[in-house]
Amino acid sequence: MTAAFRESVLDAHTPAEKLRRFRRRYKLGPPIYFAAAVAAPFSPMLAMGICTALWMFWAITTGEC
Repeated sequence: MTAAFRESVLDAHTPAEKLRRFRRRYKLGPPIYFAAAVAAPFSPMLAMGICTALWMFWAITTGEC
């Protein structure tokens, strides 16, 4: 995840605000995926729903950047 935000691999013309938005959104991933992993043994459908909701969130919010 951090490789996508390293200065050495970024386009020099990438606006700082765009990077802040991406970083803020992607910080949600690990704790939400952890919640899905904890929920999986008890409710696989809930875990799938959590993952699907996160994918939809990223698909919607990434398109606006």
